Amino acid sequence: GLQRPGFTLDFSGVFKYLLGMEKYSAKGRLCVLHDFDGHISRSSRETLNGMNRVLGTRFSERDISRYGWARDKALEVAQARGLPDPEKVADFVESHWYDSAKLMAAPPYFLAVPLIKLISGLGIEQQIVTSRPQENLEATREWLNRHLPFMVSEQRLHLKPGDFDGDGTAYKYSKIRGFAPLFQKVLFFDDMEEVILGMPNDIRQ
Repeated sequence: GLQRPGFTLDFSGVFKYLLGMEKYSAKGRLCVLHDFDGHISRSSRETLNGMNRVLGTRFSERDISRYGWARDKALEVAQARGLPDPEKVADFVESHWYDSAKLMAAPPYFLAVPLIKLISGLGIEQQIVTSRPQENLEATREWLNRHLPFMVSEQRLHLKPGDFDGDGTAYKYSKIRGFAPLFQKVLFFDDMEEVILGMPNDIRQ
């Protein structure tokens, strides 16, 4: 475990699980797909700060429940407070979530970087699949260059194309379907409960 003032973190279960993954280290056996925001990068901390300043609210990362939450919540608050042009307020707040400077300033989650490095050390294939738009490609690459440089290549980093017909969840499902025939198992990490619970049966199998 890891001791810090006031609490203890026990990593024994994590490492036992990863050691069990070692049997999949042969090429083509396992691919681990990672979401980016909310799983690797703590970008919501930066974007929420801007949202709270604009709206005068005190939302926390725990309040984020689904894609589109920021815009919908901003619209709800703006309408409730009688602010002029609530739609414009909502659009402005949503733009914070794709601001490259904020995305680059975000810290990684506490265990994300060592976990991904550990999986890499086991020789297991890893990919990043994110609903970030292509406009954030350079900011995402710069962030990865600082924290996880071996994940920067075009073969490992997948941002939602501008011409993709669907939302971020649909894009992630499409990438899982694309990788599934290439590996015996595909393991997908995402911070959004709706993405995991709403996964179609053909992907779960």
